[in-house]
Amino acid sequence: MSSKKPHSDTKVEASHPKVRVPGQKKSNQNNIRRELYTKEFKQINNAYDNGFFIEAITIIDSMITDRLGAYIQFLLHGEDKQFAVGSLINALVSFGSATKEKGVRDEDFKQIYNKIESWAPKRNNAVHEFVIIRQDSLDENADVRLQKLKDTADEGLLLVREVMSYTSKRTKIPNEE
Repeated sequence: MSSKKPHSDTKVEASHPKVRVPGQKKSNQNNIRRELYTKEFKQINNAYDNGFFIEAITIIDSMITDRLGAYIQFLLHGEDKQFAVGSLINALVSFGSATKEKGVRDEDFKQIYNKIESWAPKRNNAVHEFVIIRQDSLDENADVRLQKLKDTADEGLLLVREVMSYTSKRTKIPNEE
């Protein structure tokens, strides 16, 4: 019988190439992130306006993953081991692990966690299963599937803003005055 290891055991050295570069006041990475977020919100709107909902969803996914990663790094600031958060689900599990480890879970945590957990399968379905027909989707034509993409993009856009609000209220860049 194998026992499951705690997620905290998946931490790697902070210098690991898959670990997000942490934010620092007036740093190159913060300038690049600011530029990327500005451009990518415009790109989400452009993709959405042109019916490219999968593109909008994948950018939203990346933003949510990054914001969770930023908050996790804030919680683990100064520690030698960090989580390498490469996917939304991995980031969500790491978010749960770090907040439990640091004892900072509250009602807002539960709500944002549940919203992300609820949106992730819709994101996965949109990105990976748009043209796959299963028994439960046998009656879904292209129009129905496109509407589901639009709905997932709508929900994701609200969610990314909630995640950004949640994390920005709880984080400050190290060395910030």
